[in-house]
Amino acid sequence: MTFIHEFAVIRENVKIGKNCIIGPFNVLESGCSIGDNVTIQPHGIIGRNYIIEHNVFIGPHFTCPNNAYIPEGEHGQSENKLPDVEKITTIGEGTRIGARVTLAPGVNIGHHCYIQMNCVILESLPPFTTVRANLTWPDDYDI
Repeated sequence: MTFIHEFAVIRENVKIGKNCIIGPFNVLESGCSIGDNVTIQPHGIIGRNYIIEHNVFIGPHFTCPNNAYIPEGEHGQSENKLPDVEKITTIGEGTRIGARVTLAPGVNIGHHCYIQMNCVILESLPPFTTVRANLTWPDDYDI
């Protein structure tokens, strides 16, 4: 049985599989496809046309926008019209994604990848890849 929290925002044309958990304050934009046994913890943003395959775990505050264009000019007014490019992004089966991870638009994640918290993923990852965050420690921290 799939559980969708009452404060989740699910847009039109979103497909959600069996035995999924969609936590509170998540936004799933139109055209997303969520496989079976997927958990998306609170405060995630899944952009348009994302495909999340089966058995994926996504930690809180996950962000994957559908485009990364920032308009030029004042208050979003621009004479340069940028194309409305939306790339389909796939997160492969069995992948585990930690808290506060951001995927750039069009980046594909292979199956069974592990992405630690606080990572920004700018390039596609092949299957079975582990990505570690660039963590810093205080000067007086003794390892």
